[in-house]
Amino acid sequence: MKSRPGLFSLIRQKSFHERHDTEVVAPLYRQTDRPLDAEQHRAIMMIDGRMQHGGLADRIRGCLGIYALCKRRQIPFRINWCYPFDLRLFLEPARYDWRIDPRQIIYETPYAQPLAIYTFGIPGETLWDALWLDRQLRFDTHTHYHIYSNTRLHNALWSQAYEELFKPSPLLQQAIDENRRQLNGPYVSFTLRFQQLLGDFKEGPFPVLEEPERERLIEKCLDKLAELIGRVPQSHRILVTSDSITFLNRVRQLPRTYVIPGEVAHMNYPGESQVFLKSFLDFYLIMGAEEVHLLQTGQMYRSGFPQFAAEIGRKPFIVHTF
Repeated sequence: MKSRPGLFSLIRQKSFHERHDTEVVAPLYRQTDRPLDAEQHRAIMMIDGRMQHGGLADRIRGCLGIYALCKRRQIPFRINWCYPFDLRLFLEPARYDWRIDPRQIIYETPYAQPLAIYTFGIPGETLWDALWLDRQLRFDTHTHYHIYSNTRLHNALWSQAYEELFKPSPLLQQAIDENRRQLNGPYVSFTLRFQQLLGDFKEGPFPVLEEPERERLIEKCLDKLAELIGRVPQSHRILVTSDSITFLNRVRQLPRTYVIPGEVAHMNYPGESQVFLKSFLDFYLIMGAEEVHLLQTGQMYRSGFPQFAAEIGRKPFIVHTF
């Protein structure tokens, strides 16, 4: 397993690579004397549940950045997204075919080289990630590169890359069309991310508020949302998305609001495939909004999900911290 040198030999990266070697490389990859095959040279984005891949936006950002790099280097790019669902249930290839038969994936080194490159929010990290990964792919010393990553590369190319890679599956397109009929015209979107503050579900080590604090937070958010809705033209509907079903059930009392039906799920936790349809619906409907807003206060999470959807949809993005 290759690791990043210099600046990124920090404790957090070192710990991550050690864990990746222990949890992914050691049990999965075996040594082989299989000859290299230059005609089969390719980079494969691995979203297979063997590491924490992050949420929907993290995963797609990783795919777009790696694809942009591979496109520049004329390296075939594939996506093995099989956890906790098969990506092809919701997204299909648009102009570039990224699909791969799992039987074509060879877990043998040095024929295949696993590369782990994750974002930790360190200054200068993105530039170094791009240089490091570009160097690995440029020398063609392996046939398959298995890339485990959520790194944010080539963000200026994300919208173009998304249009080349993805289009909705018939299942997702049908759901998009139905919700657009319900919205029935132009709309503005507002997103609020609570994580587990309201006790809806378990998500990592994040705080959970006691009942009185939950109610105060909900009321504060409803008041702010009502204020912002008052500034939106009457001709527009209000799309509200959130990771809290508790809040979504309360927000329906506000005028002109629309809440996408369905359960809320996180990509890092297993569940029925249909549950994750709502995440993709949120993403596409936020992309289609006239404006995209994020509300954040107190311990609420400043989610990158709506901003990413706005970037892909080329829509204005506004953050309200209150």
